[in-house]
Amino acid sequence: MTLLRKRLPNESSAQSAAQMHAAVERFATANPNAEASHFFSKQQLTKLLDQPNCVGIRVYLGLDEQQQPQLVAVGTDALLSDMLRGHVVATSPATATTSGGRLMDKPQAAQWTANHRRSVAGQDAFFGFLFEEHSLATLLDDECQGMRLHYAIDEQERLVVVPSRIEKAAPAPIELLSLDFPPCPPCCSPEDWWTLLGFSLNQDGPRRQKLRVSTASRTKQTV
Repeated sequence: MTLLRKRLPNESSAQSAAQMHAAVERFATANPNAEASHFFSKQQLTKLLDQPNCVGIRVYLGLDEQQQPQLVAVGTDALLSDMLRGHVVATSPATATTSGGRLMDKPQAAQWTANHRRSVAGQDAFFGFLFEEHSLATLLDDECQGMRLHYAIDEQERLVVVPSRIEKAAPAPIELLSLDFPPCPPCCSPEDWWTLLGFSLNQDGPRRQKLRVSTASRTKQTV
């Protein structure tokens, strides 16, 4: 069975507010000391979208050199393929509200995403999420400073992200956004950071997993 296929027209990742808040709370309960979210500034998101032929952004789950969670964003074209020759942006910490994201080198981006894939090898897990241009258009207006992505755990105990909008005005209560952002798998790029390193989607063994995706026990787990 291959994990690589395009999204079908009736597939959607949009959720209700109650579902999103429950998923965010599950992550916080299972990982009380972990980074709860990361931030992309409007400037960095626009830099990706302004690239020729870019019609969306795919955000990948990653683990850095200290095995801490990170997010990596890359533009996508009309075929939903990653634009690996374009810009790559890494997120800023959760405390950022204006200067979120930085351009990063591609080998490091590839390594971070590979670290995540190894950490969930053999599990029902997601690698990234596609934010298409029409979804981002509802977010990136004149009053927006950027998008915060909150780590969450869905009902199938998979690590996911939930977006919220950061505005220029005084801080307001967090409003989680019910956007359609299909996950990979199944909505994967034919060529992405993993394949760039010479691996197939199902290749390589597990590494130590820092984040827990089950609330059944508070005991730290490794795989």
